[in-house]
Amino acid sequence: MSKPRLIPKTKLTTTNLTRHYQLNSKQIHILKMTYKFRFITAPLLAQYKGWTNTRSSLRRLENLYVQGYLGKYLNKNELFQNKGTRYYLTPKALIYLRDNFRFNESILHAMYKNKSVGEAFIDHSIAIIRVYLSLRSSNPDVFKSFTANELGGYDFFPTPKPDLYLLRKKSSKAKTNEYLVYIFNDVQLFIIRKQFTKLLEHFDSGDWEAETGNPYPAILYILKDSSAEKRIRNYINTKLDWAGIDDLKVLTTNMKELLVII
Repeated sequence: MSKPRLIPKTKLTTTNLTRHYQLNSKQIHILKMTYKFRFITAPLLAQYKGWTNTRSSLRRLENLYVQGYLGKYLNKNELFQNKGTRYYLTPKALIYLRDNFRFNESILHAMYKNKSVGEAFIDHSIAIIRVYLSLRSSNPDVFKSFTANELGGYDFFPTPKPDLYLLRKKSSKAKTNEYLVYIFNDVQLFIIRKQFTKLLEHFDSGDWEAETGNPYPAILYILKDSSAEKRIRNYINTKLDWAGIDDLKVLTTNMKELLVII
């Protein structure tokens, strides 16, 4: 009687465990949220979803990490900066989103660099979520909000695209219906001035009105603190006066006073 043929043991890996894993709707929503903001954390995911227990959001993120859909970046100085773990889409997730949803190809391609982007870029992504959540909290069910990642296919937006584009759900003649939001949490002032000059050039071009048929959106600049806001506010006022522009609405605030601006 011949000996039975032995089947070699297969090394247990994350790939083997998740190759045929079927994502559920909640997991897909987390992947879409990560696409929207590029980097997320467990506390911000909990706030976004309205969960009172951060452990639940951490568990969901860690499950997607184990399954290979999320990578994570842990700040080396976490004990000092208290930034925590930031999660991002892996190539496996990007391929899944490409094959199953109509997401912008160029944005997906850029996200292949998620693992190697600098910490300042990650911090900015997290600041966008915080601003989004603050605006949503202070203006519940008022705006539809889109990040720059979601505006990839729309060329009539200024370059660089806004961090957030707010569209009022119900148009009102008494209020501005659209906002372009730019967040400068830790940016040198001369860079902000250059960006505003480009924004004025886009405003003067008339591209927005020609493409959308709507008036140019209001601009909301969110600065790091009141000192930076005051300096940029003075610059903007001088620039608008010098250019003779009185039909462009430009608002400024800082992170601490964000909730009272709109």
